[in-house]
Amino acid sequence: RAGMGELTASVGRMADSLEISGALLRAHPAHRGAVARRIQALWATNGVTDALSAAEAWQAGQSGRDASDLLHPWLLGFAGRIGEAVNRVDHLQARQREPSRILNAMRLSFQAMESRRADRIEVAETALSDLAPFGGGTNAIAILGLCGLGRIERAMTMAEAWYRDAGKPGLSAVERRARLHRLGTSVLFLPPARALRSHPRFLPLCEETGLAGYWRSSARRPDFMAGKYLPV
Repeated sequence: RAGMGELTASVGRMADSLEISGALLRAHPAHRGAVARRIQALWATNGVTDALSAAEAWQAGQSGRDASDLLHPWLLGFAGRIGEAVNRVDHLQARQREPSRILNAMRLSFQAMESRRADRIEVAETALSDLAPFGGGTNAIAILGLCGLGRIERAMTMAEAWYRDAGKPGLSAVERRARLHRLGTSVLFLPPARALRSHPRFLPLCEETGLAGYWRSSARRPDFMAGKYLPV
């Protein structure tokens, strides 16, 4: 069930992911991965308020590091609670041995989202873009932040580079498998990425990555295409 919750989110079926994650938690209430997946799916299906309530209820009973740690500040930020988002980032940074580029980029993003000043947005965009070489989940964080700043073209370019990375010629089978393992498409189906999904290059990227092929072969639409024709 944990794997299915992740897979359904990765193909844009967030409502199904929410149902699967909820069922897993009813059987295994302490399953941390299912908690994070359910919070993400709640955000996509019910909105940021429900997701934030679930994240705060979970973290109130936790003492160690949790999979929802980095998700919680984003929920605060997109709920308009910028001061709390920055405080949460600072709290997470205090638990690190060294300064974190990820947390710094998140802090800059929240401050730019609040001020809407062009200079702060530019600084935050640069910090988020600089995360790209680290790969993996840092790209998801960067895409989320860029969407929050309204930098949709930059977010689209980063998504294309990230998802095409595993298909580069000259990679060994082990390298290709490792890069595929670090891809995460669920970020594309979160509310901040709504404008990204309307980008003219979004559906071609879904075709290239195999998402559109899955939607057609399974006849299962992603939530954002409910009632629409699947890409041909």
